This record gives sequence, structure tokens and C-alpha cells, in this order.
Amino acid sequence: MKLFNTSGFKVVVLTALVFLFAFPACGAEAQDVNSNIKMYFNGSTVTTDVNPFIDENSRTMVPLRFISEKMGAYVEWAMGVQEITIKKDGSLIKLKIGSSVAVVDDKNVKLDTCPVIRDSRTMVPLRFVGEQLGSLVLWSKGEQAVYINTVEEVDQEIVVDVSSTANIRQGPNTAYPVVSKVTNGTVLEAIAVSAGWYQVLLPDNSKGWISGTIVKINDGSSDEEEGEDENEDEDEDRDEDEDNPPFEIDGDSVIFITNSVNIRTGPSVDYNVIGQGNKGDEMAALGEQVDWIKIRTPDGRRGWVANWLVAFKKKPDPRRNAVLEGRIIVIDPGHGSRQNGGWSDPGAVSPSGVYERDVNSKIAFAAGKILSEEGATVIYTRTGDTSLTLQGRAELANNYGADAFICVHCNSSTNPNLAGTSTYYYAPSSMDMEQRLARERLASLVQNELVKALGRRNIGVLQDNFAVLRHTWVPSILVETAFLSNPEEEALLRSGSFQQKAGEAIAEGVIKFLDN
Repeated sequence: MKLFNTSGFKVVVLTALVFLFAFPACGAEAQDVNSNIKMYFNGSTVTTDVNPFIDENSRTMVPLRFISEKMGAYVEWAMGVQEITIKKDGSLIKLKIGSSVAVVDDKNVKLDTCPVIRDSRTMVPLRFVGEQLGSLVLWSKGEQAVYINTVEEVDQEIVVDVSSTANIRQGPNTAYPVVSKVTNGTVLEAIAVSAGWYQVLLPDNSKGWISGTIVKINDGSSDEEEGEDENEDEDEDRDEDEDNPPFEIDGDSVIFITNSVNIRTGPSVDYNVIGQGNKGDEMAALGEQVDWIKIRTPDGRRGWVANWLVAFKKKPDPRRNAVLEGRIIVIDPGHGSRQNGGWSDPGAVSPSGVYERDVNSKIAFAAGKILSEEGATVIYTRTGDTSLTLQGRAELANNYGADAFICVHCNSSTNPNLAGTSTYYYAPSSMDMEQRLARERLASLVQNELVKALGRRNIGVLQDNFAVLRHTWVPSILVETAFLSNPEEEALLRSGSFQQKAGEAIAEGVIKFLDN
């Protein structure tokens, strides 16, 4: 999540008074016909306060703030000499307004364009800066769009899991051209991952990218063993070897969040369709594999459904005194929205590359486990990615008449010194007084427990018009546990014990709110 409209990266921007300068020798004036550029960062749509544009040298120019906030760089602006310094992971880049010479790690590099000031914002060449910082940059002329993907090194074997052949592409996006094909069962060495795609080494030692939705990690299990698991019908309630859910699936169910969702014979779009589910349908959950959930259809057949097309309904734990018996709580791990092309919104990204969506999930699951043990029916808007819009997440709570809606986030800022915990609610004067008081009380109780458990600075209980809060009809809050952009709190948020404490604190606050 954002505070003061910023994202999650370690950034220091020395704000300066800037002026509009023209640098005709650099040839960087915008071509008006190309000023409406779409940008996608790790699959998520990016908007900036000043639109990117194509300059006269056919280079995409983006606001410097984008480089700092989205690409995780440390940025300095020196007003006196109009110089930009960009640092990340040991790389150092220096650029000057109006100059076509950059300095990269103490070496001069000739550019084919140069930074400019446009609409009082510093604009820099995206491809040059992005690639120097280790990202992949693709311009799609047909879409008038630019795709930027960060890359993380990995070292693992993956197995192609399709019915026939799979495309290997030049980059981690279907907009990249196909460079090769591989057949089902091919074992590949993955050397990097980006937004759900793996970079792999091919038999001829060339490199390419394959979608993570059509591969599985090579864990050494044989095809024969997998076939036995898939064909076992004698005991439908047994545990599946391939299941690896974020929590134990036991008598739980999925809720279809859109219409005409295909149910397939296996965990991939390459398997045959055996039926469909529609929005609001519930079916029993049997297990999970990567991005797919195994379900039992109403007529007793087994099938698979993509986890981004369903929410997950956790049944109450019957083993404890049901303090929250009959209560329904919807927990929304922030971000993780599946974008066009199959990308997932990571939320803020810490300086060391921690995705906010992943931390949000772990905290949310920790809170939900406790609430389930206390007798509540817990509904998670997502267990991996989700196709739900922000309004759709809120509507899920409305449709089930939830007693509370809890949205879990981490905070971030361009100022790495900012730290602390805050909880938001939305209660405009037009809202019913009882609902306004309930929301404020829920926020206060959760905030008190978080501050007590985590020991971070108490930013307070605040109001804001967030979409997930605006569209809910039930008591709802949005929690900002700590700042991913703050070095100390980033380290804490990576810690399993801190995530557990945060989840426990959220649950305790919700219990106090409902058990009254």
C-alpha cells in the first residue's frame, strides 16, 4: 500500500526547484502522437503524474520518480548541476539534464538521447536506465505500451507440464516472440524468474522464457506415482501427495468469483474441461497444486480450477470453544491481482526484493487460522493471485453478510526513515451512525493490538477513502502493519515470527470487536 501516494522502495529524492528547459540539440522533444503510452511493471499497470512519451529519438521517456518508486533505486537530484544519481545493488548511474553522456560505474557511456525536464518533472530514458538496473524492457508498438520486468536469479529444475508443446519466448511476456518450443515432460534448468515466468537454459545452451503456469518444480517424483495419485478413486477424502496449500485443506470449499469458470481434469489450461462454475457457486476443496485447486463437483467428480478464479472458504475449527461461532470474517491479503497477460500485482517491493503481496498473505493466513480456531467461518479473497477487482473483494464480504472485512497490507514511502503501524477505516458523514462507530471501534481495537504486539511507532487510526473500504457495507478496516521501505521494518516483515505476531494481533482485535 501507499502512504502519501508513494510505493515500496528504498528511495531518497532530494527535492529541488526545477525549471522547464529546452534542449533542442538533444532532440528530446515529445512527439505528441506518441504521448499516450501505457506502462506495465511486472504485469501491473503503472500510472504516473506526468505521462511517459516517445521523444524525437524514438526513446521512451519516463519520470525519474518511476525509476525510484517502482524499480527500487536510490535516487538523488542535485539542483545546482542538474545531475541525477541512481544507485541500486552496487550499480551507479549519473545522468545530466540535456546531456547525451552518462556515467555508469565511473565509465562514460554515450546515449542516443538525454534526460529532460517536462511539465516540471525530470524525465529519463527508460530502456537505458532499466537495463542498467537489471530489468527487461520491451516496447510493443502495436499496443503503444512498454513492459518492464524485474528479474530474480534462481537455480532449480522445472518440468514442462502441457498436453503437447509449450512456447519458449524471448522474454517473460506473451508480447515477446517465440524462439523455441519444448514438449511435455521436458526437464529444464531455470536460472531466473520474473513475474511468474522462468528463464531457462535450452539444449543448445541458448536462453528463453516459459510461463510458470505450464511447468512444475522437479521434486524427483515419478510420472507413475503422479498417475496413481490422479487415478485414485477409492478414498476421496485422503491427502494428495501433490497438495501444498498455505494451510491444511480439510472440509473447506471454494467460492467462484466470476461466471463461466472452466473446471478441468488437471492443474493446467491444457487439460480437458469437464464442467463450469458460476459466480457464487461453492464446491468442496480437496487440495492445491501451484496455482490450481482440486475440487469435487456437485455430481461427485474431481476436477481442477485456477485459484485466481475462486475465493477460499475455511470452515470453522470444531475442536475449540466456539467464541466466534456463527461469525463470518472476510480477510483480504492486499495486492496479488492478476493482470492481463497473467501477471500478478506485487504491491510494494522492498529494497531487497520482498513482494508486499507475499507478506500480506502470510500475515492474513496467520490471522485467519486463529479466527477459524475460535469458531468463525473465514473467507480469503485469495490464496495466490486473484481476478477480483478491489470492488469485487468488498462485494464478497457484502454478499456473505460478513461480520467484519479485514484488508492486510504493508506500508511504504519514498522516505526510508518512515516507520510504524497504522489502521484505516472509512466512515463518511453520510453513513449510518451505527456503522460509522462500528468501523472506528474495529480499527481502534486492531490498531491497539498491533502496536502492543509489534512494538512499532503508533501512527494511529486514520480515515481514508480506499476502494475496498468504500464499497463494503460491513465493518471494514485496512491494516498497514509496517514499512517495507524502512530497512529495520523490512527485516522484521521478512521474519516469520513477526508475520505471526502481526496475524495474532489482528485476530485478537477482531475477536475483541465481535465478542462483545
